[in-house]
Amino acid sequence: MTRRGLDHYAQLARSKGIPSRSYFKLEELDRRFHLIRAGFQVLDLGAAPGGWSSYLLQRVGPSGTVTAVDLRPLEIPPADNLRAIIGDIRNRELLVDLLKNQRTDLVVSDMAPMTSGVKDLDHQRSAELVEAAWTVAEERLKPNGHFLAKLFHGPELARLRELLKSQMRHVTLEKPKSSRSESREIFLLGRDRI
Repeated sequence: MTRRGLDHYAQLARSKGIPSRSYFKLEELDRRFHLIRAGFQVLDLGAAPGGWSSYLLQRVGPSGTVTAVDLRPLEIPPADNLRAIIGDIRNRELLVDLLKNQRTDLVVSDMAPMTSGVKDLDHQRSAELVEAAWTVAEERLKPNGHFLAKLFHGPELARLRELLKSQMRHVTLEKPKSSRSESREIFLLGRDRI
């Protein structure tokens, strides 16, 4: 059997019709930190296949909106309050388009680089994606808004944490129980923008 076939959260996602196990990571962090409320405007970066967007749509309800950006299309049904964009947030035109829209209560990023198997290189690429997400968050995030981004462990972690501390009241590193124990991923969480 494959690792996915043995994975409890992958099986649970499949049984509930959720496109990815990542849904449960965001759900767990939201339960602990109360990141999402009805009516929120949320930007979901690295959204495909749609696990986080599925959870976000449930939580923001019909009065909120989710803007989902990824290089690949989402694998979830369309919704009136979902704007799905296929593109790279490091693309200047897409960035300008995103930044002209209304301010955001929450920016989440589950972006990950194509892994090479070289830990330092994968970490560096992951850190670059977090910085790209933070560039968007700096422009779009409302006061008291929150920022959540996936990152692979490595030396850039401390620098990125300090970068967030300059603008967020609370900055922590989180590893949800639904993350695979062998995974190098960790989540950088900034709450309550100053």
